Amino acid sequence: MNPVIERIITGTEADIFVCVVNGRSQVKEYIELLDKKTLNRLVALLKRFSETGKIHNVEQFRHEKDGIFAFKANQARTLCFFFPDQSKKSIILTNAYTKKTKKMPLKEFDKAVAIRSQILNTKG
Repeated sequence: MNPVIERIITGTEADIFVCVVNGRSQVKEYIELLDKKTLNRLVALLKRFSETGKIHNVEQFRHEKDGIFAFKANQARTLCFFFPDQSKKSIILTNAYTKKTKKMPLKEFDKAVAIRSQILNTKG
């Protein structure tokens, strides 16, 4: 089944969406399991991005590679990409994981790239 996108935050500078496949969002399910401190930090990052359209601190948001970015709250990582051709910035959260090693696991990066490809091919 093709993924669909669901808006979770509407901001003045950016909208934030999650990817939903077969009625489930891996990102939303992951976020529900976070401890309160990490959850609050991640939600604050997402809201700040939606209101300002940027986060300059690479400890909190950075370009990983090939157009895939990561929101970073404690050990929680939420991968995303910018959705093109919108009137304001739009990012789609593709998948999330808990950091256990120094580098991002290739499996998580590949998952984000595959979801991005599916979404862009569906919308394009």
